[in-house]
Amino acid sequence: MHAVKLEGGRERLDTIRAIISGGIPVMGHLGLTPQSIHALGGYHPQGRTTADARRILEDALFLEEAGCFSLVLESVPARLAEFISKRISIPTIGIGAGSGCDGKCWWCMICWVF
Repeated sequence: MHAVKLEGGRERLDTIRAIISGGIPVMGHLGLTPQSIHALGGYHPQGRTTADARRILEDALFLEEAGCFSLVLESVPARLAEFISKRISIPTIGIGAGSGCDGKCWWCMICWVF
């Protein structure tokens, strides 16, 4: 396998480190995490409160430290995505997260309204 994308932050650090130590690169994914949609209460933007934004920022830093090669930021406020992108050294890919990320998922051309 060339790489995996794994949703979640601090709660996935042990798993991320184990996968990376096995020689498989990991892309992190924060914000709206579709595989956890029921726990989030549906398809809603994430990181809109100060506490939620702080948690996403902290998780981004944790994922970078754990060795993720890049990070998806999905359905988070544009200002938060841009702030995170400037704070971490790994590339960020935005999905409905404004233009401040390092790149955009091509699906954003279709579902940017989220």
